[in-house]
Amino acid sequence: VREYVAVVHGHLKENNGRIVQNLMETKTNLVYVSRNGEGKEAITNYKVIKENENYSLVSVSIETGRKNQIRVAFQSLKHPIVGDKKYVLVDTSPEFRLQAIKYKIRKPNCVLLTHSHADHLHGLDDLRIFAHTFTPCSATDSEKLKPLEIYANKNTVKDVKERFSYVFKKTQLGGGKPLLKLIPCENFTKENPLKVGSLSIIPVPMYHGKLKASGWIFKDEESKSSLAYLTDCSFITDESLSLVKNCTHIVIDALREKIHTTHFNFEQAMEFVSKTESKEIYFTHISHETTHERIIEIIDELKTKFNVKEKQIFPAWDGLELSI
Repeated sequence: VREYVAVVHGHLKENNGRIVQNLMETKTNLVYVSRNGEGKEAITNYKVIKENENYSLVSVSIETGRKNQIRVAFQSLKHPIVGDKKYVLVDTSPEFRLQAIKYKIRKPNCVLLTHSHADHLHGLDDLRIFAHTFTPCSATDSEKLKPLEIYANKNTVKDVKERFSYVFKKTQLGGGKPLLKLIPCENFTKENPLKVGSLSIIPVPMYHGKLKASGWIFKDEESKSSLAYLTDCSFITDESLSLVKNCTHIVIDALREKIHTTHFNFEQAMEFVSKTESKEIYFTHISHETTHERIIEIIDELKTKFNVKEKQIFPAWDGLELSI
């Protein structure tokens, strides 16, 4: 028996336990829990030593020596080891497959959708590789499947089911379609956020013209920094403003100079962020009508108009990376 000490996210339901699993490995060397009894048996025992607000310190003993056994065991309990990377994907644009290859996206822990317009959704089919790699596709054994979870508001869930109906119908055995679970996001709030590792995720109700859309707040419980992602919006209520007001970073829809019926223009985006405490803001979903250099000039002019010269505000660009 080998013994270890680990720090995991959250509080375990039981102070001690025994985790018995069968583990398999993909062709890309990722270890996962088998759902059909195949693979090598892995036995992991744990005991909680102490806890604080966000983490648990546990002693761990393993009776088997499988690759990544401890990590996979606590991931399956939804209490991953602190430091393990988590991937959250926002939207599946038509070129999603190319972006996934370019940025080496291996396995998102979940997907968040802002709305159901084609430019944000119609790469959904290409999620198949992530679900198929980890769980064989089966129409007759659905209780044993572990689909990729997708969170969206109710009208987006409805649209996805209609537009990608083949995904959710029972079909013959095979691996030809993604394994997805659609989950309405309305039940997640500031008091009851979606938890993914150290991230607390909160949906932000917005309007994209008359269409209800979802922005998303990401708060890191370790650093306490946060980011609000607010693309495709033309109206945000005061209640939603209160959710994002103190975010460290804001990425916000700012289509162009002219008024638009379903998007903030530059001035409307600046007016919104002027009501927040955020010090670092990026304009996104920008049209081709204005050059990057001209947008920087417009931002400087608007910062003076709205008296927010202390804020760092930039037009976003492809490949932009933010740390929170």
